[in-house]
Amino acid sequence: MFELRQLQQSFFNHLVGSASDAVNHIKSTIDTSAEERLHIYASGYRMRLKEAISNDYERLHGYLGDELFDQLMGWVYRQVSFPTYKYSILQ
Repeated sequence: MFELRQLQQSFFNHLVGSASDAVNHIKSTIDTSAEERLHIYASGYRMRLKEAISNDYERLHGYLGDELFDQLMGWVYRQVSFPTYKYSILQ
């Protein structure tokens, strides 16, 4: 049986663009392939993270504007190399 920790690491690796077998652990449905479902999950994760950071750094987002803030968020996603064990992005 695949351990939960390994599964979480596989999903995390996918989120940060590292080699991952996460798609192998997702079932396709009649309407949506496993690849599409993983993409939906990853996109939602990134959107929620961006929203949380934007809310906490509202002035920075306003100063940079949407385009530069999106570029900054792309950089943030690429810098993350390990999953967090914190419950708040402020920690």
